Amino acid sequence: MKSTVVLINSCDAYSDVWEPFFRILERTWPEIANYRIVLNTEEKQYKDSYFDVEVMNILSGKSPNIPWGERLLDVLGRLEEEYIIFLLEDFFFEEKVNHTLIEKYLTYLKNNQDIATLSLTSPMDSKELESYQKTSLYEEFAERGQKAYYKLNAGPGIWRKSALVEFTRVTDNPWEWEFFGSMRTWFSNSKFYGLKQETEPVFKYDIEHGGAVHRGKWVGYKLDEIIEKYNLTIDFSKRPIEYDWMADEPKSAPIWLRLPSILKNRSKAFITICGSFLKYRLMRSR
Repeated sequence: MKSTVVLINSCDAYSDVWEPFFRILERTWPEIANYRIVLNTEEKQYKDSYFDVEVMNILSGKSPNIPWGERLLDVLGRLEEEYIIFLLEDFFFEEKVNHTLIEKYLTYLKNNQDIATLSLTSPMDSKELESYQKTSLYEEFAERGQKAYYKLNAGPGIWRKSALVEFTRVTDNPWEWEFFGSMRTWFSNSKFYGLKQETEPVFKYDIEHGGAVHRGKWVGYKLDEIIEKYNLTIDFSKRPIEYDWMADEPKSAPIWLRLPSILKNRSKAFITICGSFLKYRLMRSR
């Protein structure tokens, strides 16, 4: 049995993005076919003309509206592989993927049981970049700080499946998973690594905008160039294209309107931190 699976985390609402995504993969990363490829979505099916893509839908008897976290955990529970290359469907790669580096980085996880994930982008903010140790265990990566934010992030990464399961909750939405999930790691002994900025990237895509789709709209920046480069056919009637990608950013509501959300999130943060600390203490006392 192969030990690595590529998990493309998606949803039915993004089914129109699947075809161009896989056509780009065909050109930039044909070696992905060496792995099992799983597409996580609610109910829709997809059959690719080039890759053997296995679609995992919500199990019969469950509501199609189950939370993002429950759907992710459900799929992880059905995967036999120990290592997961985690991608989203709107990562439109602009250049050939360095498959040799991926294989090299997989050996890091296989040889070090303490590693939870290797983020294949640099998710560190400027403050953390200033403070990380230059002498890392791996020259390409910097170890994330114990209480760093976004140690869990949906960018391209190689995960140990058991860690992905450990830090995900059934009630998580993507934002809660990245924010509160990262707090769950604060008292863990697991190691999280981010790619150093000076390291050769494995994947080159529009990281600044988060991918080819932002808030349900195509990001116009570079998209015309990518369509021409890969001879893509995109039906823009399915979702509009936004060249001014910041135009639909929500404006801050008055503090009195945001107060319930602030209190709820701060209460959840407090509970998350306390729960993670207690779990850590209990594990240390065994």
